[in-house]
Amino acid sequence: MPMRPTDMPTNHPMRRPAGLRSRWLGRSAKLCIPLAIAALVLSAGTAQAQIGAAIGLRFMDSEEEFIANSDRRGYEARAMYDMQFTPALGLRLEGAFAQMQFQRDDGSQTFQVSENGFEFVPALRVEAVRGAFTGLYATLGPVASFRAVCGSSSRFDSDGRVACDEGETYRTGYAAGLGLRYPFSRHRDLTFEVRYMGGTVAAAGSELIALSVGLRVRK
Repeated sequence: MPMRPTDMPTNHPMRRPAGLRSRWLGRSAKLCIPLAIAALVLSAGTAQAQIGAAIGLRFMDSEEEFIANSDRRGYEARAMYDMQFTPALGLRLEGAFAQMQFQRDDGSQTFQVSENGFEFVPALRVEAVRGAFTGLYATLGPVASFRAVCGSSSRFDSDGRVACDEGETYRTGYAAGLGLRYPFSRHRDLTFEVRYMGGTVAAAGSELIALSVGLRVRK
């Protein structure tokens, strides 16, 4: 008698374990970060180094009901280390502090929560348009995000600590951005960036938009 699909053993080659694809995708995303770091270290000796910093605003407004506190606003402060290998291709190593603010209702009052966290981004950087006075570039890379601490601001406690129970403490996501570079001196560039980020702690696993202005110094 032929075996029915339900009678097949779990190790049968035609039957894949549940969740295999999602686990594989998660591991692949996490592997991107150490691989990108290794590429940065190995190629540091042949690249032109640039350091920079940026500050900006973040916006998240998800219509998905299962996203916790989908109306979030906040800001970011980033430090960047860029390496340019060719006029068009480079790599960026970036660390960021982010704070997202949202409303929480505990049944007796509604108060504002400030969620603080950190992000690490190794990204590929491509100069799409280069000119004498301006340059357009794009960035793309994975994001490792960590939640640090949450604070509350209410009429009962203006500077209190509250539990951070909106989503996971650590997440691996992605960031894709477009930037405009304006060199205002021989060694300094002013930059304007817009980025689309997904899967981060700051966005509770959803997506957000970040707008920033920064300064980059060429050595």
